[in-house]
Amino acid sequence: MGEQLYQRNIDFMTDNDIVKDNEDILMFYSDGLISYEDDGNGFTRSSVFSYWDEEGELNIETADFVDVKNLKVEYGNDTDEQTVITVELNDESHFLLIISTLDKLDQDFYQSLRKNWYQTNKLTDNKES
Repeated sequence: MGEQLYQRNIDFMTDNDIVKDNEDILMFYSDGLISYEDDGNGFTRSSVFSYWDEEGELNIETADFVDVKNLKVEYGNDTDEQTVITVELNDESHFLLIISTLDKLDQDFYQSLRKNWYQTNKLTDNKES
């Protein structure tokens, strides 16, 4: 996660407006073994994103942390090898992040995502006070 990204993967994400040019991806997960262009989930210091290819069309969901109302998690188990994180937005919409349970990647991902989201919103709240 994160440290495994090659420049071509980062270029793909910036070229498709999944992340901004100046943002560092803190954590990233993809089911893709050879290419991360089929799907991916991740976050930066200020935003969260998910993208997937569906019948040749790239679908993208992104949100700045200030627009995220809540994060909910349904951890996978022995029979379901994927954890689903629901990103609930202030406008009442939502999108999903799908993360593998292998080696507890899902737990590390969720805890780090939640921490960054919380810290960003806390900083924003302090600036508005």
